[in-house]
Amino acid sequence: MKSCELPKGWKRTTVGEVYDFTKKPRGRSYSEKVAFIPMALIPENSLEVSEHELRNLEDISSGTYFEEDDLLVSKITPCFENGKQGIAVNIPNGYGIATTEVIPVKGRAGVSNIYYLAGHIKRQSVRAYLTGKMQGSTGRKRLKQDALETLELLLPPIEEQEATAKTLKAVQRAKEAREAELALERERKAALMAYLLTHGTRREALKQTEIGEMPKSWDVCSLKNCAEKPEYGYTESANNHPVGPKFLRITDIQNGYVDWNNVPYCVCDERTFTKKRLIKDDLVIARIGATTGKAFYIFDCPDQAVYASYLIRVRAQKNVMHPKYFAHFAETPLYWDHINKNKGGKLKGGVNIPILQAMKLPLGSLEEQKEIVDILDAQEKKIRALIEEMKVLNELFHSLLDELMSGKLSVEPLLEPKKVVKKKVAA
Repeated sequence: MKSCELPKGWKRTTVGEVYDFTKKPRGRSYSEKVAFIPMALIPENSLEVSEHELRNLEDISSGTYFEEDDLLVSKITPCFENGKQGIAVNIPNGYGIATTEVIPVKGRAGVSNIYYLAGHIKRQSVRAYLTGKMQGSTGRKRLKQDALETLELLLPPIEEQEATAKTLKAVQRAKEAREAELALERERKAALMAYLLTHGTRREALKQTEIGEMPKSWDVCSLKNCAEKPEYGYTESANNHPVGPKFLRITDIQNGYVDWNNVPYCVCDERTFTKKRLIKDDLVIARIGATTGKAFYIFDCPDQAVYASYLIRVRAQKNVMHPKYFAHFAETPLYWDHINKNKGGKLKGGVNIPILQAMKLPLGSLEEQKEIVDILDAQEKKIRALIEEMKVLNELFHSLLDELMSGKLSVEPLLEPKKVVKKKVAA
């Protein structure tokens, strides 16, 4: 199919020509309690807004009127760029009030399907285009309604729109099912950690300590006594050219994973490299910013790699502590209580080496630590598999968006055959 050629029955149009922008009908009054949707309930990775709050009308000072099955498109930065949008479902009385920072849009019966538009706006190319149309000062940019009204789209017949919507919803349901499984497996891991780090694996009698219960044979150990002295990261500029070792930064750690192929390089002399080098079994901890305290275990890395200044490296004394044991401990409430208490609740307060060295943790024998690590690693493996599956589903979703919305992938095989009504022949 040529780039300018459209599939049969399709037309090139704009959102404003085939969709309607919702306005409150004249004379409509609200009940005492009304469905309210704040920005926090509008999702980034879902087709629908499935939650709302029931608020007293007198408690809502301002908002945007919407109706059930409207698409709520966030219009302020960074919400729009982050993909916040969704179709309002299960709304009491069929209408409600949303944050002022959304644009409500509805489909036209027999003409346009609202899920089709939701998919179109989810396309990365479309969202990038609309982002370029936002107006206002930095940090307070907004998408104007006319930018959405004049947005072009290719519109197939309504039957094909509905088939497309059905396909997208099926993939979305699969994504949400995996998300629910992931949440459950994470809860299981948290429960396992809570039990294993207080009861161990040997069914020992317990004792009470300054950090809580633990098996009688265990000790309370400060990190200072079970790890080498932590080391601050290297201050240097990142470089996309291979001018030296790989240069791991906080931003390179995404969802507990590092794609080393995308990690930049840095200039680094031999003395600094020796001091700041990363090796397998190291742990790096964010020392400042929104992710302060977040730990990442180095299970593999290039032979030549160092870490940036906003990270602190922790290297276990392997004759005392299993390196992966501390990595799992860094997910526990005990770890986070210490971090949050000592950073003082200030974003820029951060943590430092003395704070980390003073951290106390429950420590059994190396053999029992390994048993605990093996159990938690098995659970972590399930979590990783689900994350990878969700990643594949997300890629499939966005690939389908582009293929379906451009007509490159036909939904005709999904269309229900039209019923043929036979006329009776008069006798």
